[in-house]
Amino acid sequence: MQTEIYFPQSFLPLWAGIPTKEQAQRMVRENLLDEKAFWAPYGIRSLSKYEKMYRVVPSSSPSSWHGGVWILSNYLVFKGLCRYGFESEAKELAEKTALLLDRDLKKNGAFHEYYHPETGEGVYNKGFSSWNLL
Repeated sequence: MQTEIYFPQSFLPLWAGIPTKEQAQRMVRENLLDEKAFWAPYGIRSLSKYEKMYRVVPSSSPSSWHGGVWILSNYLVFKGLCRYGFESEAKELAEKTALLLDRDLKKNGAFHEYYHPETGEGVYNKGFSSWNLL
């Protein structure tokens, strides 16, 4: 029986500078950059695609963390990548995030609270601007 749930907050230690360089290497290479888990075309999934709960749809609760891309998570993971010298990965994530927001603003005239990791489409709460301004 699986007792862990794989979600991007597991990468917050990178942002905080907690892991050793060797531990950070493993976290990034074995987990974060796994395109079937977290590393999506439009950023970091808020839940690994391997999880049974993974489901990117609007929710009755406005804050669904079941796989959509959240700008806050992208930002914190970006900062962690920078801290540990993953410059090309950090740049790629920053570019994905900027393109995602630019596309949403041009298409919809506003940001959404979270986005579909495969298509980049806003999933919920058009007009959300809180941490998206990071």
